[in-house]
Amino acid sequence: MYEKEKPTGIERFMALEEGKRERIINACMKEFQYGFKKASTDIMVKEAGISKGLLYHYFNTKEDLYSFLTHYAMDTLQKDYFDMITLGQSDILESIWQMVLLKKDIIDRYTHIYRFIASFEGQERAEKQKAIMQDVYASYDKSLFREDVNSDRAIDIIIGFLDSLDESGDYESFLAKVQEYLDIFRKCFYKQGGDN
Repeated sequence: MYEKEKPTGIERFMALEEGKRERIINACMKEFQYGFKKASTDIMVKEAGISKGLLYHYFNTKEDLYSFLTHYAMDTLQKDYFDMITLGQSDILESIWQMVLLKKDIIDRYTHIYRFIASFEGQERAEKQKAIMQDVYASYDKSLFREDVNSDRAIDIIIGFLDSLDESGDYESFLAKVQEYLDIFRKCFYKQGGDN
């Protein structure tokens, strides 16, 4: 008779109830956003409401935990953000709105994921984001824009302006602000205020 293999620490961690698992992930991402060396596992476990022994039951070392989180964060962005963006949407303002809503969904689950990712070498994420944005720009319908508007310059203005908005704090307020600006852009740049 074969002996059943014991699950690894990460397998035990992933088998946790979703709410508890996400609470631990959020606490660890929050602390790691300040850099690996500065991150304190004491603060992580206090914020997560678990013991240090339990954290090390799942992850043998701080390095193992950090490695898991970097992969988990990138996989989450891939699955819940990049893969969900509908390419081929002809209205670029609708595409932008969809991306903002998807980002909100991720932040609702993992409050610190974007700041955590920004704290480590995010070359893979940056390249993926750039490729998606190039696809979004390549597929937008220039005929939605008024004839007297250079659509490429208008997109530069829209993207540059939206990139300058502060996302920190209340994301609901940020969403309302983005929606308001997208409505203004639609009225300014699209034919008949965007009513095609």
